[in-house]
Amino acid sequence: MRIHIEDDLWITSDDRNYMIAKRAMYKNKEDGEEREQFNAIGYYSSLNSLIKGLLERKLRQSNATTLQELLKSVEGIKVWIDQLIKV
Repeated sequence: MRIHIEDDLWITSDDRNYMIAKRAMYKNKEDGEEREQFNAIGYYSSLNSLIKGLLERKLRQSNATTLQELLKSVEGIKVWIDQLIKV
């Protein structure tokens, strides 16, 4: 599974985990062709825990300086996640 979230952020999976991954492009040394690689930045056992991981990741990137700003960030991130799910 490969689901694009935003920019270089993707949801990927294997037979045991769901992952939040960053997509990176690199040049193959052998043939010089550009290839993509997905580097996991978080492993999750369920989609629910992955969604919580997305919320926490976005929250850590917040510039909030007060509790009220932090709560507004949480609400904004929840709206963003809802929009991702509805698309």
